[in-house]
Amino acid sequence: MPLKPSRQTGDFLDTILAAEGWVKRLDLLVRGQRWVAKRISERITSVEDAELAAFLAEMEATHRINVAEAEDIAAAVDAG
Repeated sequence: MPLKPSRQTGDFLDTILAAEGWVKRLDLLVRGQRWVAKRISERITSVEDAELAAFLAEMEATHRINVAEAEDIAAAVDAG
């Protein structure tokens, strides 16, 4: 059974949108993605369902890629 993502965003989206400027928004987004990746990594070994574990491993990898790419963008902006 394929998993369908929720449309709920919670307070995190509001926090990002309230930040002034895209650099601050990017930083918040990176911190959020890093937090999610860390939490998945900490808990994935306890997931017994192989399909769910594979989905979570892919999600963790995607979050880490997003973090790395966003950090590259931030470094390029800082280098100006």
